[in-house]
Amino acid sequence: MNLADILDTRLAVELIWAAAAAGGLLLICVAAAWYIAKVRAGVKKLEAVYEWLDKIRAQPNFDQKMSVVLEGVSAQFEAQTYALYIRNERYDKLMLRASRFRGGKAAANANAFLKSEGDVYKPGATAEKRFLTEGIDIVKEGEVPLLVLPISSKGVIRLGPVLRISRRAKRKLKRWMDFVRPMVEEVIEAEQVKEQAHIAMASKNAIVNLSKIALEENEALAQILPFCLNTLKAAGGCLVDATQPRCRVASSAGAAADVAAKLADDAAALEAFRGRGAAGKVQDVEGDLPAAMLDAGMKHVLYVSFGSHYYLFWFKTMQERYWKLLFLQTLAQNYEQFARAQKSYLRGSGAYVPLLQALARLLDDLSPNTIGYSELMSRYSIIIARQLGLPDDVIRDVAVAAYLSHIGTIALSSDLFQKEGQYTEAEFELMKLHAEVSALIVSFATGNERTASYIRHHHERMDGHGYPAGLKGTDIPIGSRIIAVVQLFLAKVNGRNYRDPLTFDQTLQMLRSAGGQQLDPDMVQAFLDWYTSKRRAQVDSPKSLGACSEMCCVPESICSSCPAFGRADVNCWETEGVLCAAHGKSCDSCFVKTEAMTRRNVIAAGART
Repeated sequence: MNLADILDTRLAVELIWAAAAAGGLLLICVAAAWYIAKVRAGVKKLEAVYEWLDKIRAQPNFDQKMSVVLEGVSAQFEAQTYALYIRNERYDKLMLRASRFRGGKAAANANAFLKSEGDVYKPGATAEKRFLTEGIDIVKEGEVPLLVLPISSKGVIRLGPVLRISRRAKRKLKRWMDFVRPMVEEVIEAEQVKEQAHIAMASKNAIVNLSKIALEENEALAQILPFCLNTLKAAGGCLVDATQPRCRVASSAGAAADVAAKLADDAAALEAFRGRGAAGKVQDVEGDLPAAMLDAGMKHVLYVSFGSHYYLFWFKTMQERYWKLLFLQTLAQNYEQFARAQKSYLRGSGAYVPLLQALARLLDDLSPNTIGYSELMSRYSIIIARQLGLPDDVIRDVAVAAYLSHIGTIALSSDLFQKEGQYTEAEFELMKLHAEVSALIVSFATGNERTASYIRHHHERMDGHGYPAGLKGTDIPIGSRIIAVVQLFLAKVNGRNYRDPLTFDQTLQMLRSAGGQQLDPDMVQAFLDWYTSKRRAQVDSPKSLGACSEMCCVPESICSSCPAFGRADVNCWETEGVLCAAHGKSCDSCFVKTEAMTRRNVIAAGART
């Protein structure tokens, strides 16, 4: 090999090495570029996750935070329905707290029965514990395959229907959940603590209030003062203690509370009101008013005496004067009955239940729309229980549970208790506490856990979409199923200021339609059979099934002033000047009349079928 060949070979080798080096460098550059791109993509994904975390964190309440969580899940994986459940440790169930449908329609309210448009899977109010899987998996609910994203032991997100999921999509969801899960767990834990605190505080307040009401003479009057103020639509009001030589303002309510503050220093005015009458006396005072009221532009004062105490309510203008005086007369009579029950209890000769029932009547009659409510609840519940042939001890417990099913409202504010129109989500959550609180009160007062359970679960549904435990079918206590039927009947057959009542037959049809999903069909049928029998016995009579005072449980103070009271020759709606409005009714829509108007036709149609 000559020199030239050697040089050519060396050059070739060097060129090969140079090419290899260049190729290696290129590969390194490509690898570096790929790595940088991957890092950038990872950073971008991480930034996107942090944006979601910031968005979740920025929401003002739990429901909105969970709605954003589901929105984030929908950005990672497309499905028809997204639902978030959290574990209720007391009932050991998964409870629905937020849902989202494809297209961005969200339903953050937890415990209402959710509806969606079109043929879409509807998540249930509860889910079985088997959905608490360790990893992302597809689990069937009946025949519906659902993709499960676990949130440790605190809850789960379900997507569905999902037939299959690719490994890539599964990894994507897992990465997102790994980042979001710690915050979601923290939010859920905080919400659970908050809910337990709400129940504990509401229960404590209710029991403390009831203890005071039972033991202190004027405490019931102090507690219901704001409720009376709302009903009367007064500018302000106060409770005056007249037990001492010098009267004093014991409590006050209303926006014009400064009037009460000035009145507290006017001993002569307070003494003058004390001299206006004995217990039960109700007066409309006009003209000769204390300076504190005149200075604030007040023109009228309503005065009602309870003997040792009296109420004053002041107004700039007086509307519906006659009705307001009737309201206060009813209040005075109910309080007299309550005071007798309280004295009997304090002497040790009376039980706690009659005292609670007297308080329930007092609360019922604070609004025209709820007059006689607890008495009607109890009467109709007894009827159903007897129709079913239940034992006497069960009937007694059902009767007490129905009567006291709303006693827990004493823990609510007067504004919430007497609100007209729909509740906000937050208000609805507070209102739902009344069943739990009522049950705790009855358990505390009587030690009867069966009666308490009837109250606690009377908002459950046969399909499991109720509250507080999402019980289903016969897992719901029988007393609760009876009370649920009566409650729906009274809710629909009685109107509100913002909603007209249904006719009697429309209400019965609604009960039939609700049987199976919302209500126990056997309880519904027992109720319908009783009413059918009662109507058939009077099918040829043009008269109502009973007197208005009896069918609506109207207090004597209202009935005795009504021109239809005690008349057997005519129906109440055929009498001029009746006092339907005083107990939240209108003759044309009252079920006493609408039942009678259709009785013959309905019974005849039933006989043909």
